[in-house]
Amino acid sequence: MALLSETHLKPHERFCIPNYHVYRTDRYPGRKGGTAVAIRKGVPHTDVDLAPLVSIEATGVYIPIGNNEVFLAAIYKSPSRAGSDADIMQLLTLRRKAVLAGDLNAKNPFWNSAVSNPSGEKLLDLFDNEFEISAPQSPTHYSPSGNGDVLDIVVHQNVRLSEITVSDTLDSDHQ
Repeated sequence: MALLSETHLKPHERFCIPNYHVYRTDRYPGRKGGTAVAIRKGVPHTDVDLAPLVSIEATGVYIPIGNNEVFLAAIYKSPSRAGSDADIMQLLTLRRKAVLAGDLNAKNPFWNSAVSNPSGEKLLDLFDNEFEISAPQSPTHYSPSGNGDVLDIVVHQNVRLSEITVSDTLDSDHQ
């Protein structure tokens, strides 16, 4: 499974990964943005038709695990998008167990960012015992000047994550 944010795909562009079902939400009209979820063929799952969101873009699926369904979503929040993170709370209420991962452009030392920004402060204000925020120890984004910081995080509820790792497999300013 892969959760992809800021895909930059447009509706007319074809995108597939061999042996995976790919679900995507393209930003249209507009530039950049977009999210996608890739699920290996043979893994039981259900595509989720999400209600319109105000402050983030998201693509989600439900995966049955034991007697529960886990909601998995790729999310992206543009740095120019205003508003609260109420959309994140809305997504977390879809199932008792949820994992939302992607580029929220939310910085806070609580999840290993070098500094805080308003989005990071708002998200931290929403944080309580209902959900957790996990992030890797190393930067997930590098600016053109080479400075690194953590922008890509995982917001999860009633799901334990063992480790978040950073991969530089793809050619991107995000890892």
